[in-house]
Amino acid sequence: MTLLEKALSAYQEHYASLSALAVSITGNVQDAEDVMQAVLLRFLEYPERITSARNLRSFLQIAVRNQAIDLLRKRGRSIPTEHEVLTQCNSPRAASDFDEMLSALALRKHLAELPAPLQEAFLQHVLYGARIKDLAKELGTTPNAVTQQFRRIKAKLRAVLTEEASHF
Repeated sequence: MTLLEKALSAYQEHYASLSALAVSITGNVQDAEDVMQAVLLRFLEYPERITSARNLRSFLQIAVRNQAIDLLRKRGRSIPTEHEVLTQCNSPRAASDFDEMLSALALRKHLAELPAPLQEAFLQHVLYGARIKDLAKELGTTPNAVTQQFRRIKAKLRAVLTEEASHF
């Protein structure tokens, strides 16, 4: 396993905590997602920046923190103090954003467990309205089989979201 592969694995493993760090700095979920994507793109563009596999989590935390601060500076927003972050975390909107982020992370985690072609087909159907008939042709199966698989996936995702909501 190359150093880049180890870093990408660490990125996936610590995605939830890194996203929470990005949200705490930027103040909203959309900016945090932008930060996470920028960090991933930097890994892919400049793998030589990963100098050691000793503590990839710390390396990632620093990369996320720096990227979030850069984003705030570019937008002319000040970097929040610890007191401001705590105040924001206690606001109803921040709680809602955080709940939304946790739900999205739970969905991503469970969708990632699906085989790649089925995951892609499901997302194409749900997000872009792709027809089941066309997706079945791509998957090499019948429309009835795809419909049944999608029903199972939706039931599983409902159960996951219900369980996540019960933890709050």
